[in-house]
Amino acid sequence: MFPPLEDIKEKTLKIHCLMTGSPFQEENPYQRKGIGIRMARELMGWAKEDGWKSIEATANEDFELLYAHTGQAGKSFWEKLGFRLVKTESEPRFQGDFLKKLHEQAVAQNLNPENAHKKYTMYIDLS
Repeated sequence: MFPPLEDIKEKTLKIHCLMTGSPFQEENPYQRKGIGIRMARELMGWAKEDGWKSIEATANEDFELLYAHTGQAGKSFWEKLGFRLVKTESEPRFQGDFLKKLHEQAVAQNLNPENAHKKYTMYIDLS
């Protein structure tokens, strides 16, 4: 049960993970079907109606491996919904074979491999 909104000082709803399916599935029949976008829009509508002033979401660069590993949607997912980038942090949190695979994926997608270590904070004003 949520505490009453009037008991919460900061009226910013924070999202760490928005994911369809499980990262442990070999194949995810729910991915790339628009379900995540619809879930996020529904959450945004609910939050606005319920009196939240803004939403903050944690995102990664748009690497499939990062999505599968962390459940955090890519930066472009939130941008499509009108969120803007407000903070970038560098977190060297991956190493070994996983980091090597991330770098290979980055090169294949014409993305900067250094962005594999970045965590983005995305923000939207609901007022």
